[in-house]
Amino acid sequence: MANAPCDHDADPPSFEDDVRIARAALAAGDVGHAIHHVAGAVASGADRPACAALIDALVAALGRDPLAAVPATNMWYGLGGLRAALLARTGRHAEAIPLALACLAARPDAPFVPWLTAWVARPGVAATVDPQAAARELVACVRHEPLGAALHALALTLHRAHPDHDYLAFATVKLHRVCWRYADAIAIARAALARGPRPMTAIALAGALREEGDLDGAIAAFELALRDQPDNAGILLDLGDLHLQQGRLDDALAAYQRALALEPDEPWAAPSACYVRWRQSGAAADATALRAWAAAHPDNRRASELLAEVDAV
Repeated sequence: MANAPCDHDADPPSFEDDVRIARAALAAGDVGHAIHHVAGAVASGADRPACAALIDALVAALGRDPLAAVPATNMWYGLGGLRAALLARTGRHAEAIPLALACLAARPDAPFVPWLTAWVARPGVAATVDPQAAARELVACVRHEPLGAALHALALTLHRAHPDHDYLAFATVKLHRVCWRYADAIAIARAALARGPRPMTAIALAGALREEGDLDGAIAAFELALRDQPDNAGILLDLGDLHLQQGRLDDALAAYQRALALEPDEPWAAPSACYVRWRQSGAAADATALRAWAAAHPDNRRASELLAEVDAV
């Protein structure tokens, strides 16, 4: 997402420039130009008092329906943040929160966390948020590790308001994991699973246990998830890898073969199954099968790595 064009934007304006230009545009009655620079101020300084005062001035200039001037389509993150702020000002926090999270997912350094924290802390607000929409954006935020520290508490508040939503529990556990709060992540996941089957939560628990070195616990969590999603090849791949890591070759091969039954020639399962067969037998024919698969798929990193292990023996 990038700012909309402006004839004095050859060099990006500073926060102070955006505030000054926006106020001048408002004074001149050029509301469209003002919106562009209010959005710029939001993008760089949403958490600054001068930004709040500028939004006040814009709302006064726009009159009864300020949201009509900032439509919900074709937004860069500054406009998205501005629309979220306007939604929150009209009490529409249920819409503001997922929108601000989406802006953070697109631009993780956007200064919107203080807004989000304040909105979610308002009495009753967390319960009004669509848990699927919030979870979707929180999972997108997981890609940016620093957002784990910034958003894990917010995610937990939303999860507590929607304790039976599997994907939101998954997002909450993931955000705790990326900021190294493994004990909390595991506790949240286990508490959610105690209330009933939640395959995504079980997957998140398995990941946390795996990173903590509890491979047997991770296997048990993945198997729990598999009960509810028996056709999930990704779970089977994780199970195959964990069994292989522990030297349980029969179990590893069974998991990879189940994945291949679901997705023939799956690019991780196929070379892994060849490799496990070679580990079981030590036979040249099984090494040759892996070599042939790797030759037919020269860009497959998994095959190359496993073949290197075979060649090193």
